[in-house]
Amino acid sequence: DRVIETFTATFKGDRISRSVHQLDLSDSQSAAYANFRRVVGILGSYNRGYNLGNVAVAMAALTDDAVFEGFGLCAAAPCTGKTAIQKEVERELADKMNTTVIRGGGGGVTGNTSTTRIEVRSDSIKAAGVERILVAQTVEVKGNKVSLVRWVPDASDPQTATYLKSV
Repeated sequence: DRVIETFTATFKGDRISRSVHQLDLSDSQSAAYANFRRVVGILGSYNRGYNLGNVAVAMAALTDDAVFEGFGLCAAAPCTGKTAIQKEVERELADKMNTTVIRGGGGGVTGNTSTTRIEVRSDSIKAAGVERILVAQTVEVKGNKVSLVRWVPDASDPQTATYLKSV
């Protein structure tokens, strides 16, 4: 609902030369927000590399024993470790995959886990005769890296169901 923070401004003449915002972590809502920013920031490191098509940057955001499961090369069995996940990331990039977070689709951050509902578009999804699929995404972080990405396609969605029949 809200956060509590301390705002300190340093002035040089009539201009702010430095501003510092510090969350009050003794407040439970502020601490929850700080954790949300931490987890989303770690996931953002992976997404930045992915969105730039920079596989090395995306892989650097993963733990060595990271797991990706539920889609593409990792649908039948989870891909474990950076080498296996890199093959899936390269496949996705070649497929021109694009994901969009669905606002108001539920989810959030609890502890080290982010849950989100996403819309996925790609050439292979279009080739299956649909525009997009819907996926429930779970991401876990360990330390300052992503350790798990799990995708569960929403088979109750008609477009996703059509896609799932084709794979």
